Amino acid sequence: MSHYAENDTSIKYKTNTVIFKLEDDVLVVCNNGEPFSIEGIESLMLPHYTSKSKREFKQSFKSTVINKQVEELLEKRRENYLREPERIQSDYTAERTTVGEYHGREILELLQNCIDAMPDDNTQPDDTVFQIGTKGLGFRSLLNWCERIMIYSADLSVAFGLEEASAFKDSLGRNQKVAIFSAPTPIEPIELSYTTQIVLKLKKSVIGDVEAQLMQIDERSMVFLPKIEELIIQTAASERSYQKLEIDGDVLISASVDGVSTDYLWRVFKQERKTVIFDDTDNEEKQYSYGISIAFCESSTNLGNNYLYSYFKTKVEFPIGWLCHADFELRSDRNDIIDHPLNKLILQELVSLIDSSTEKIANNGGNPENALRSIVPKGSFPADIAGFKFSEYYNANIGRKKILPTVNGDFISISESPWIANGVFPALFIGDGFKKLLKTSDSADIVPFIHKIAQRDNINVKISLNEIKSAINQVSDEWSPSECFTVFEWWRKAYGADASALDFLPNLIALDSGKWADGKDRVYFKVGGVPAVPAWVRFSFLRADFQEAAVAFYNNEEGYLAQKAGQTEQRDERNIPVYATIGINTFFRYLDRSTTIAQVNSSVAENWSYAQDFVSWLYENYGGNPDWTPPAEISYNFPSKNKVVTRPETLYFGEYYGNELADILAMQDGQDELYHFPFASEVKEDFINFVSKFGVCITPIPERSLLRNWQIPKSYREALISNIAYPLQLDGGTVIADESAMRNESELVSITFDSYKNLPDILSKAKTHDLLTWIAKDNFLKNSLMAKCEKGIAYPLSAKRKGQINGRWVQREQVRNYIAHTFSHTAWIQIGEKRYSPNQIILDEKIGMQFEPRLIGKSSDFIFDGLLLEEYELNAIINNLGFISDFTKIDPSFLYVILNELSENNVDPNGELSRKIYLQIMKASGLTDPDTTCIERIKFFRNGKVYCFDGQFRRARDVRYADKSFPDRVRANHHLIYLPKNRGAKKAETW
Repeated sequence: MSHYAENDTSIKYKTNTVIFKLEDDVLVVCNNGEPFSIEGIESLMLPHYTSKSKREFKQSFKSTVINKQVEELLEKRRENYLREPERIQSDYTAERTTVGEYHGREILELLQNCIDAMPDDNTQPDDTVFQIGTKGLGFRSLLNWCERIMIYSADLSVAFGLEEASAFKDSLGRNQKVAIFSAPTPIEPIELSYTTQIVLKLKKSVIGDVEAQLMQIDERSMVFLPKIEELIIQTAASERSYQKLEIDGDVLISASVDGVSTDYLWRVFKQERKTVIFDDTDNEEKQYSYGISIAFCESSTNLGNNYLYSYFKTKVEFPIGWLCHADFELRSDRNDIIDHPLNKLILQELVSLIDSSTEKIANNGGNPENALRSIVPKGSFPADIAGFKFSEYYNANIGRKKILPTVNGDFISISESPWIANGVFPALFIGDGFKKLLKTSDSADIVPFIHKIAQRDNINVKISLNEIKSAINQVSDEWSPSECFTVFEWWRKAYGADASALDFLPNLIALDSGKWADGKDRVYFKVGGVPAVPAWVRFSFLRADFQEAAVAFYNNEEGYLAQKAGQTEQRDERNIPVYATIGINTFFRYLDRSTTIAQVNSSVAENWSYAQDFVSWLYENYGGNPDWTPPAEISYNFPSKNKVVTRPETLYFGEYYGNELADILAMQDGQDELYHFPFASEVKEDFINFVSKFGVCITPIPERSLLRNWQIPKSYREALISNIAYPLQLDGGTVIADESAMRNESELVSITFDSYKNLPDILSKAKTHDLLTWIAKDNFLKNSLMAKCEKGIAYPLSAKRKGQINGRWVQREQVRNYIAHTFSHTAWIQIGEKRYSPNQIILDEKIGMQFEPRLIGKSSDFIFDGLLLEEYELNAIINNLGFISDFTKIDPSFLYVILNELSENNVDPNGELSRKIYLQIMKASGLTDPDTTCIERIKFFRNGKVYCFDGQFRRARDVRYADKSFPDRVRANHHLIYLPKNRGAKKAETW
């Protein structure tokens, strides 16, 4: 046993010192607290416990020597086991269960044992004997590590181990394992350097685990531990010591790690101890006393890598910058917080204590972000702490104090609507105007955390254009021109993309007129001449010192001009218009003819009178050159007849300019007529040609259109699907086999084509004559009506197979022309009092009669007479617009209307049309769509009449049919329908 006595006795440690020494496979734990008592040994022997104070034997000892008393306890245990042998197995099982539950906390349990041995002081709760653990279970967890445990404490020297347990088992005369702590065995004493030395003979396999647990102890472990003032840890790898000193309620931890010393001052905040009553597990009222303490240390690293403490660290993650301790109700292994109303109350009050304490940290004079950083989670809280959705509660109740650091060195709360700037802002932003602007944070997670709180509280933390303008305007008079350009460049990048930015341009650009530039100014350098412009045009020049500063800033400081030029040399002010353009319409430019146009145009704004002057000015200055082209980058302001300033692309030449057609069509398209400029008639044509260069149109302008699935008209969808050549190969290899698969297993996604806006409305409202004139004048429209399919569009249609990727149809020739289809299916042809669509008109050169709601005519001359088109163009249009020449192609309801009408009022006295219809039906082997439920069909077969061989119309149900010739007498007697010869009885029967 001499190995364990070789301890350095030259150093006298304090009473409240704990020492861990790990050497080879031996761990020694020393303290100078109260020595082990016989009650302590007895507590270790009790696997079925209630508390450390429970005495199983309730006896007086014969001897006053503690080792002899241990022998008496062992003998008493032997008697109990012999009397109640079932307890042998019960105690053994209980011990093994406890050993498993406490695994991983062995070092903490040794530390707890040392603290319990230290004398109480008046800082402990309720002035009672203080013990962290109350049931004496954790010490048993040492069996995870040890082959043998030896306790030397004053006169006590006792061992627990496999050998001792085996000897005790043999003394029982039973072949069953016994609990190791059931058999304390006195051993030879050693010379002690401390009051108590606990010596653990470790298993070889656990030495790494022991070292790892010792390494987990750091300066944070000392903050909430009661009584202990010094902790020393010695291993072969390192030597560490931690000393604790309380200063005015705060805690100073002096740490020495391998000779390197560091002091950690922990600001400690406590809530006064409280008592509360809850029902216990037996539904009986029980009083609980609890306290809460939190601590913050600015110099501590890994602030977010924290756990909740209940004197010792639990396994409940608490990833914020505060160490948090409370008298939680814990599981027996002290690792987890149980589901208990006391714990929920403590967690709520813990959040309140943290929130109130952050304000004190903020005003402590350290890093201004400390308070904010301390409450920003570095990870996620456990989803459920003690049956409590803690994360939701935390986010709803934290961060509402004055802890947000401003640029002025003050702190404000989230309720004061702080400003958060995106990225880095100029250091010039200080003063009353910026009192709500928060400092730029070094931590990436602080700004998102503030945004989360603001969103929860419905608070806007974004700086508006008006707010930043007001703040800058309060101090920009004090800035130099160079500083103004620094701020202007920041403002441009931060707010330039906002459409309304120019309305809130701060006072940053000084003009030679003595005022600051605003959003309506276009700022120029004083280089080059200014052409003659209307008096209302605004030209603004930089003040001399600002022009000098601008050149220096964009050339030297930013390198902006050189970068844009792709060169390294500096640019002079004459080049600034090319390379220093500011991207939000406020810019610095050198004035030339092109920029003059832009300036005059922008000065028009919404002034209708100025827009008239502008167009006249353009014509006077540039109209004389037929090769002149307007600068393309300008959005021009032209006047309309209706006193509106608008883009020239939305205007058209009306009747005043000799274009009556456009006046009708464009009005349907939402366009407006160009203002009537009072030019002499001899120059009007030149004026029209000049203004046309800006986009003023004669007829409606086609535009690229995209129809999504739900926007495609039903009739057009049918035309698309039925016109495709199957199988259809989509991009990506997907195949649509046939029309049925297209309808049932796939779907159209979109179609793209060039068309006219609101085309169906134009066709429905414009006069037929005007529409025909439009066709003649508009080449795009004419070519579209002549084309059966779309042309010139790379991918007009896209479709997808259910559950598969999108694909595009590339067979343009299979895609029905949308404009032609719309013309075919819209009622635009006026005849009499009604309008008809081409697919409502049947053309037959041998027939000349009219029916409602469709027409039957000899030719299209009555529609297209006078249309100035080439014959081939007219024929192509007629063929493409869907006029009907085959009666079997019309819907059955109208066919039977015609058949009924033919037998009445002597409309078809010779049966010419009736016989033609019968012939077409027989040739087609019946109708294209033989709808037997059609009401008109039912009426026809019930009361309708058909033309017979005897030259009379007779009721359909009274006539017969035959597929061969009969004598006139037979025909007359049997009323045979007039059917063509040799067409087959079967076809007639089908009809």
